[in-house]
Amino acid sequence: MSKQLRQTIQPAFILGATGSAETDSLGYFSLLAGSGITLTPASGSLTIAVSNAGTVTSVGLSLPDLFTVSGSPVTGSGTLTATLASQTAAQVFAAPAATAGAPTFRALVAGDIPSLTAAKISDFDTQVRTNRLDHLAQATQPVTFGSNVTVTGDLTVNGTTTINSTTVTIDDKNFVLGDVASPTDAGADGGGITLKGTTDKSLNWVDATDAWTSSEHLNLLTGKAFYINGTSVLNASTLGSGVTASSLTSVGTITTGTWSATAIAATRGGTGLTTVPKGAVLVANTADTISALDGGGSVDGILAYDAASDTISWAITIDGGTF
Repeated sequence: MSKQLRQTIQPAFILGATGSAETDSLGYFSLLAGSGITLTPASGSLTIAVSNAGTVTSVGLSLPDLFTVSGSPVTGSGTLTATLASQTAAQVFAAPAATAGAPTFRALVAGDIPSLTAAKISDFDTQVRTNRLDHLAQATQPVTFGSNVTVTGDLTVNGTTTINSTTVTIDDKNFVLGDVASPTDAGADGGGITLKGTTDKSLNWVDATDAWTSSEHLNLLTGKAFYINGTSVLNASTLGSGVTASSLTSVGTITTGTWSATAIAATRGGTGLTTVPKGAVLVANTADTISALDGGGSVDGILAYDAASDTISWAITIDGGTF
């Protein structure tokens, strides 16, 4: 009999009762010559044909539960058929995972897969680039990059952000703070920039004063000035021409300039006068008030003091007395 079977099925079994045995080259089946039994392998099944050429009166077939057997037993002539039995999904036919033994259907475990380097996977780089970080599972441990990282899309960070860098360079020219869904002045209160030092150096917006507030001095470099609405109001040596009113309570020595303001009262060292006629003299006929006593310009006169009224006036006659 010629060898016809090349089907991997265990364990081996023997058919027939007499004669010499023939075995397929893989050693899975043993068939006695002259048994009148023909083995025919097919895809997913094994067909065993029994003829009346021998002395067999009843032939049964028993196989592992890997197969489903039909047509057994054959008592005269017939066909024994073994088909692959249905198995649980996602199972593999393999020996036990941890030790040697007969193979069964079981779930694949990590030990079944050999260790492979990235170089063994032909499209590893392509797949990493295609599926990118945004397609990976959320990391459970910190992720460290040993080289530069370029983000071409938006970067969203939820949580506390720590940047260990000497200089941070930002190409965007507008830095937005407090960009929440519904911004309010109350929510912006205290927002700004804080530089850590022996004490905090801060520039913050304060809602109560509706103004930016600096905790430190502001020092303008040479040639720079404070501007309001595009007009210089103060620099190192000049008060801007647009400043026409102030609340100054004291000044240093004024060495140049022209006084063009309200007359200075006598109590402040002035006269309180804005005009003085020609030929007039300044007298104080009322306490703390200086007036210009006009000579009149029509007749000659002399200044006379009246003790009774404690005043000074022009006189054109002298009525006795001692002078």
